[in-house]
Amino acid sequence: MFPRIQRIRKSEEIITLLRQGKRLSEGSLSFFFQEKTGSMGKVTVIVSTKVSKKATERNLLKRRIRAILKENGLPEGELVIRANPGSETLSYEELAQKVGNALTKLKPHA
Repeated sequence: MFPRIQRIRKSEEIITLLRQGKRLSEGSLSFFFQEKTGSMGKVTVIVSTKVSKKATERNLLKRRIRAILKENGLPEGELVIRANPGSETLSYEELAQKVGNALTKLKPHA
């Protein structure tokens, strides 16, 4: 899990980001991003019961996505990753590829 300072915790912030953020889809994962230069990256992962009724499967998916984010690093800004139905069947390698592709597209080019 990310430290508290790197998590988006307020539901109002998440809703605003879902409505106003830049949207990108990679298969069964949706990414919502709002760039904020000079700020530390913040992230939250959403996995609803539509993905799986079992909490253990939803939590496993969240843990995998967070581990991939720690490996790749966070972009400067706020990021919400929403897992859609079908994402629970992806292997760790497939998830890593999809998240990596999305982060490459979202990170500002130097």
